[in-house]
Amino acid sequence: MTGVQTCALPIFALVQDWQGNGITYHLTYTEDGKKADIDPCRKIMRPKTTVNGGAIRLHTDFEDSICISEGIESAYGAHKDCGLPAFAAMNSGCLEKFVPPEKVKVVLIYADHDASYAGQAAAYICAKRLKAKGLDVFVLLPDRMGQDWNDVLLKDKGI
Repeated sequence: MTGVQTCALPIFALVQDWQGNGITYHLTYTEDGKKADIDPCRKIMRPKTTVNGGAIRLHTDFEDSICISEGIESAYGAHKDCGLPAFAAMNSGCLEKFVPPEKVKVVLIYADHDASYAGQAAAYICAKRLKAKGLDVFVLLPDRMGQDWNDVLLKDKGI
């Protein structure tokens, strides 16, 4: 054997509903500090209830303002951009149905700038629904088509 053999290790993230109840776990398989080259490298375990409306809370300490994005990496990029506690919806379908915790009054939605427009559509559907409930909602998009907020963060760091 000429090299060191590594194995894919999962990173577990708790998916919670709007009340903070655990719904399921999101797994991302990593190898050497990056997403593992396996298919699929991400999966959601069987939920206790629906994942619709739920999210991964990157920050558990928040007041009335949060930011949300589709993926975990994009949510971290959104947090670095605005400084607010971040939530990750996991995908565009879940972002569309996101339900923020009751004490939240302001939501910044950091949408993916997808060529298919799936990320943008989900963000605006979510924004329209939350606005109708009386929340202050803002949708932000990366400048370039095909980018998400993780891409923006890495570009800003010169990576």
